[in-house]
Amino acid sequence: MWPFSNRGPRLDVEETLIKHKPDFDFEAFKHNDVYIKLWMPELLVNSIDILSIQHNVSRPDILRWILFDHAYGRELFARLCAYAKSINAYESEIQIFPNQYDDLNLISFSRKQVETERSINQRFLREATENVKLWLPRPLKDSLQTLGDIKAMELSDYLRGMVLRHLWGEGSYNEWQQALADIKTHAKEHENPVYSIAEDENLIEPPMWS
Repeated sequence: MWPFSNRGPRLDVEETLIKHKPDFDFEAFKHNDVYIKLWMPELLVNSIDILSIQHNVSRPDILRWILFDHAYGRELFARLCAYAKSINAYESEIQIFPNQYDDLNLISFSRKQVETERSINQRFLREATENVKLWLPRPLKDSLQTLGDIKAMELSDYLRGMVLRHLWGEGSYNEWQQALADIKTHAKEHENPVYSIAEDENLIEPPMWS
């Protein structure tokens, strides 16, 4: 939803929802029967907290919203909300709006120091402080796994990048990816190894989200 809107829809709501109804099993998303695990950097958690406060829903529900939106699109999410309301299962007024965090001053860095892949990830994301165990409907997890497989990425790595892209926008995401690409090019030119944040053996597992 655009936050400065000054008029509502000029459409018949019921007729619009019924028209061109998609062949989609909304019932399958009522229950969270499988889970995923991923490390979440503190800045992404902070962004999720902003949405959690704004929409008065839990962190896990914000993540489920983002993941569903990514896997199936904004229209089906709107229809999922309408379906939930129709069975009296959905009371929160979640707003569906474009990303508004592109201009937040969350990232700053200096190119004067020699960086590794690990230092770039820490610069953009900070330490991975949250070990998230998120329960999801099985069809949603299966769809996300398929998308990760297409990119030849581990599910947790794929989702971490996707959540960053969703919360901070294309500008911040592209800046992060370009910094990683630059350091890999530099490493090849000087035959230096590129270190991954995943190789940090000093990460301490914090409590999981429930």
